[in-house]
Amino acid sequence: MSGTPTRPLPNTSARMAPFWSAAKQGVLVIQRCRRCGQHRFPAAELCSNCLASELAWVEANGRGELFSFVVVHHALDPYFAERAPYLVADVKLTEGPHMTTTLIQCPPPQARIGDAVTVRFERVSDDFFLPVFRRA
Repeated sequence: MSGTPTRPLPNTSARMAPFWSAAKQGVLVIQRCRRCGQHRFPAAELCSNCLASELAWVEANGRGELFSFVVVHHALDPYFAERAPYLVADVKLTEGPHMTTTLIQCPPPQARIGDAVTVRFERVSDDFFLPVFRRA
């Protein structure tokens, strides 16, 4: 098999469709409970705080902090092999939920827990944009 490896895509279940649709427009959305106001990510059928089923998709401000990260030196997927070492990050959004993502434009030695980060959208195809973060 030859050619350029393609980027593996995350699960795009029907429950997450509003998230992926917004990402295509360059907008980060998360769920918010209409009853208690708790934000959550990823999508669920019930609020993890009050168990209400009244959840709405709302625009997040796209900012957060680097909560944790790992440096990947030996990628298991061919797409990522030429990009190693790279950072897989746990970003705590300012709204509260955590998001697992890639930290871009940041050499591994420069990343620090607590760094302010902002969302960017990586164009994977004409129909798919993936939220990634970079230091603010």
